[in-house]
Amino acid sequence: MASGSTKTAATKTILKSSITLEGHGDTIRSMSYFPDGQRMISGSEDKTVRQWDMKTGKEIEEARDD
Repeated sequence: MASGSTKTAATKTILKSSITLEGHGDTIRSMSYFPDGQRMISGSEDKTVRQWDMKTGKEIEEARDD
């Protein structure tokens, strides 16, 4: 019986960061983009959720769970 296996070449993708968002004081556990692609929400173990402007890289708003 002949084997019909095919091998797919592995590709390596190297991503380069375009901006750095600074603000969280601990590990980021979740990120979600708005449908418009202009804003992002991130949640961290520092008990904060932050909204970011993706064009400027600036924080728009912070919410904290005290």
